[in-house]
Amino acid sequence: MSKRQGSVRETLLALFEAENNREWKTYERYLSTDVEWVSFEPPKKKVVRGISSYLNAMKRAYRGNRSRFTVETIAADEERQVAIAELYFDGRRSVDVFEFKNGLIHREREYFDDTY
Repeated sequence: MSKRQGSVRETLLALFEAENNREWKTYERYLSTDVEWVSFEPPKKKVVRGISSYLNAMKRAYRGNRSRFTVETIAADEERQVAIAELYFDGRRSVDVFEFKNGLIHREREYFDDTY
């Protein structure tokens, strides 16, 4: 049975809603088991591989933090299974590139813009 939820855009919106609500079981449904997250947050680069490591990193990031982010834009290419999202969180902006495989998030590259 495929875990595919719908379009790339719909999947991202559902993922973001689950993340903002800290619904980690729901969040997990949108991730490939071999998901990779690469975060470019000056001055460092962080790489997380695998669904368990990814979920643990997200839970740590939100521990004790009630902040929510907003989605400014999503540009999705359904055929290529790629999307770019611009997000705002606690006065910071990130641009995230998502690559999908079999309808699930396979890779996320997150770029922070601290000049915002």
